[in-house]
Amino acid sequence: MALSRLSLTCLLACVVTLSAAAVARAVPGDLDAAFGSAGVATVAAGPDFDDAEPRDIAVAPDGKIVIVGSLAGPTNAYAFVIRLLPSGARDPGFGIDGLVLTRLGPDFAQFSAVVVQANNRIVVGGAVRNTGVEYPTVARFTEDGGLDPTFNPLGAMPGVFTNTGISVNSAVINELVIRPDGSYLSTGTINASPRYWFTQSVTSAGVLDTTFNGSGWHSTSFPSYDGEPLDIVARPDGRSVACGYAPTNSGDQVNDAFVGFSSVGEYDGQFNGNGFQIRPDTLTNNQCREMALQSDGKIVYASFSTDGSSSNWMVMSRLNADGTPTEASQMADSTSTTAASRAFRRVLRFSRTGESSRAAAGASMV
Repeated sequence: MALSRLSLTCLLACVVTLSAAAVARAVPGDLDAAFGSAGVATVAAGPDFDDAEPRDIAVAPDGKIVIVGSLAGPTNAYAFVIRLLPSGARDPGFGIDGLVLTRLGPDFAQFSAVVVQANNRIVVGGAVRNTGVEYPTVARFTEDGGLDPTFNPLGAMPGVFTNTGISVNSAVINELVIRPDGSYLSTGTINASPRYWFTQSVTSAGVLDTTFNGSGWHSTSFPSYDGEPLDIVARPDGRSVACGYAPTNSGDQVNDAFVGFSSVGEYDGQFNGNGFQIRPDTLTNNQCREMALQSDGKIVYASFSTDGSSSNWMVMSRLNADGTPTEASQMADSTSTTAASRAFRRVLRFSRTGESSRAAAGASMV
């Protein structure tokens, strides 16, 4: 779940709304007054840091809250991991008063994805820069905030796996999930010309999973034009789907794009017949930002869309389990008011001023 950029001065503000501890007389959707101060927890990163960027958040099995991202320091950029207690207070048992800052090398690091295992160990994905090149990186932290020495124990830095064989100029992990076999599946961008999607699998021991496409990773390009993956989900049977966006052949419009992988990292023939799905829309540009699996295997996803004028749209859509459009999606566009369309898609539009308005199809998905 990607979070928007925050420009802060000497401050990292993390706002989390929890539903577990409801307060009497609270209106559903209100900030939880039992969390932090009136529902807001603010975490100071120190007087020498600025420009904090939280990128992902996860809740551990024990109820603690983990936030990852990056921030600028007095000499270079650092990646951070913050852990809060369920109350919103910083966890004194993690790092230094709930905060871990690291560069994981001589230059800088960035964290953009986090998952928490059943044993409360924290797995993060991002990138490390070394001699001007950014490499995709997975790191695992123990419950107290130290790097886990059992993860890639023979590596140059135990607790960290960096794929130095995947980068051209830079490659960054955008999202990461845990597969049913315990391996860490991530997707991100290789910043070449054109840009490529990459998907890699790292074992729980901290090495490339060579059962995945024979090499542990897979690159995907869309003909002649840039694309970028922004989310990934793992199915219970080991298959996976990444989503993002890819331009059309004309290069002046981008569409929601999906790539399905088999459990061994090949393109999944059970997903839309060839492993690929590109979803055009009546809007000018569409970028799948987030997706989730339903219990029936269907994929629900949220796109950031623009109509080429003054409005931005959040579009909620759904694919069948096999990657084909649902019956409703074949009928729906962003302004349709048919019953089938309403059952499939809902649109929320934001004006340039940030005010929201309901589209014709409504503003909540069923």
